[in-house]
Amino acid sequence: MDMIIDQRIYFLGLGAIGKLIAHSFTDIPDAPPMTLLFRDRSARDAWIANGSTIELIRNGISDVHPGFDAELARGSERGNDIASPIQNLIVATKAPFLVTALRSVKHRLRPSSTIVFLHNGMGWLEEVNEKVFPDIHSRPNYVIGIVSHAAVSRSPFSMEHVAIGNIALTALAKVPLEDDNPIKSPVTLLQPSTRYIMRTLTRTPLLGAIAMRPQELLQVQLEKLANNCVINPLTAILDCKNGELLRSGGSRLVRLLLAEISLVIRAMPELESIPGIENRFRPASLERNLTNLITSTAKNRSSMLQDISTGRLTEIDYLNGYIFRRGEELGIRCMVNYTVQTILRAKSLMFRNEYEFVVPIDDNEAELGTSDDDPFGKV
Repeated sequence: MDMIIDQRIYFLGLGAIGKLIAHSFTDIPDAPPMTLLFRDRSARDAWIANGSTIELIRNGISDVHPGFDAELARGSERGNDIASPIQNLIVATKAPFLVTALRSVKHRLRPSSTIVFLHNGMGWLEEVNEKVFPDIHSRPNYVIGIVSHAAVSRSPFSMEHVAIGNIALTALAKVPLEDDNPIKSPVTLLQPSTRYIMRTLTRTPLLGAIAMRPQELLQVQLEKLANNCVINPLTAILDCKNGELLRSGGSRLVRLLLAEISLVIRAMPELESIPGIENRFRPASLERNLTNLITSTAKNRSSMLQDISTGRLTEIDYLNGYIFRRGEELGIRCMVNYTVQTILRAKSLMFRNEYEFVVPIDDNEAELGTSDDDPFGKV
């Protein structure tokens, strides 16, 4: 007798990528039932007032799809908001809001549940394990996704798909506490929810999702990290589009950043047994990848530039901040990345004060978010 699998997929985070995936699921045969999670009743009421639809714009053509249920993340004791268990969860918030968002649904997750994480930067997974799921035995199953699609939110329930990419996926194995390194542990047995949600993602044509081994995905993740550590903060600091980085006279700064990033990545113990790492992550290789990406996205405004200009929190601590922290652990001083991180933080605080007319007295305040820093709606 076949096991009955809960097919409902929940979405936490309705930024551009969250909307893109939810909208894409409606196009596949036998589309799964889907539920969007909202932080409070006012946010859910806005969704209902908008017609309970998601709009995707591509090449100037609008495609509006219904087919989504809506709940409060925490649930309630009345009506449809009862806090039912969540087996399949896709999280597409910004990295700084990930812990807050997951805490709102932790009581609804089980060891048999699967969470798909779609986030820029690195270091957030360790934060989730430490602050949300410290007990490995009760921890849900994890799938990591690296997204190369480019999408921009046009309104809370509308987004434009500006460039087609793909999604690289891997399932992380649960491992004993004394060897808590899922990258090195082979995935020998996947939970039914993990197999189901990965199969759903990979059979959605628009997404171009492919499954990888953990070590393969880690390399893709690090390549994207290197690109983001340059494009995002430099465009935000210089207030320019991506393509202007090639004409801004900042090539020396770019090379200094990449040199430090290259040193840190090539020194990571989790990569030591992988052939070809030295060549793949040498500065010249990283610079070639970066130049190709800047050229193909020359007219784009980076997500960090958009966040800075609207007074939102940035992901700098999970980009250059991650490189600096890993460098310290490995005995490598990454002062260029640290300087860029510090300048970006100062500029971000300046813009946030301008928008909020308040000076935060505690860095932990940022974790709670503001009206512009919605852990359920920015990506």
